[in-house]
Amino acid sequence: MEELLRRRVYVDQRAGEVTLEAYAVETWMPSLDVDAGTFTAYERYLRLHILPKLGRKAISQITASDVKRLRAGLDGSGQSKEAIMATMATLMQAAMDDNLRNDNPCHARSVTRPKQLPPRAIKAWTPERVQAVIRALPNRFQRLGKMTAGCGHRPNEVIAVSPVDMDRERQELIVQRQLKWVRGHGWCFALPKGRKVRRTPMPMSVENELDAQMREYPTVKVTLPYYDRRDKPAERFRPMTVELIFSREAKGEIKFINPKRFNEWEWKRALVDAGVIPAPAREKRGEYQAARDDGPVALRHFFATAQIDAGESVVDVAAWMGHANPLVTFRRYVRGRVGAGDRGRAATDILLAGVITAAKAVWNRKAV
Repeated sequence: MEELLRRRVYVDQRAGEVTLEAYAVETWMPSLDVDAGTFTAYERYLRLHILPKLGRKAISQITASDVKRLRAGLDGSGQSKEAIMATMATLMQAAMDDNLRNDNPCHARSVTRPKQLPPRAIKAWTPERVQAVIRALPNRFQRLGKMTAGCGHRPNEVIAVSPVDMDRERQELIVQRQLKWVRGHGWCFALPKGRKVRRTPMPMSVENELDAQMREYPTVKVTLPYYDRRDKPAERFRPMTVELIFSREAKGEIKFINPKRFNEWEWKRALVDAGVIPAPAREKRGEYQAARDDGPVALRHFFATAQIDAGESVVDVAAWMGHANPLVTFRRYVRGRVGAGDRGRAATDILLAGVITAAKAVWNRKAV
């Protein structure tokens, strides 16, 4: 049997009884060691796309033709298709590792492999648009917009900022939590995307705005479950209380900002008032025009491009943004700059001027 395992031709006799749905739900998902966002994405791809078509089939009986039919039936963008097929391939690889299959049908020659699509290039807002949208927000949320544009937080990170995150001595903000929607549990506190606790510069202007926010709108202590997939089951969703800088008022109570409600109402109204999207026929939930490229994350994109245009290192900006690696930052934000070449020409002129001057001095000495 050891030789069969080594050659990957041994298949557990139970494989013919285990359906894809049973394996995915009972074995694969509970064993995943990924961040909350990735886990939620896997769960969604399985529930909406993979299991409805292949869930009842024995995992050992899934063929390359099944995989090709799955791919052919997928709608949506290239990004989502590749993510779904990558999930299927990962699931089949796990089944191989558990000796439920001796091959991965997603890697058959006749099957199109999932493509690693490059990050989409970002077209950043102009400073004028940033200012117009922030001014159009209700007063209570304007400093939230200023902080995002000035420090580069993700939308669900900025609404979870606490006074304890302000390192005034080093003029930095510690990004150590976000609000995360967890199916079956609602809004929870969680680590930032990728479990990356990081620091980002806190300009004096942002520090002053945060102090002004706390003077005008007192902080609020919020208790929510804390979610971390890596915690033991008994320790998941334990209560956590955090003092938040940004809040909203609802029916006379001060509460944390619901990201979905903020995006659908306050943010969309600001886009309309700033002339970014047209006004809806009726001011009703779901009536506003979709604005994929103009969500609150546009302020984060503005921060990244502003830092790079100011000469900051892509490596440093990647660390401040919490990106997986600097290549992601480079592909999204580095682009041709108006006046490109001016600094290079000036440096070359200075360098050559020095070389020519030195050469003339040597020539004059020889002439004497």
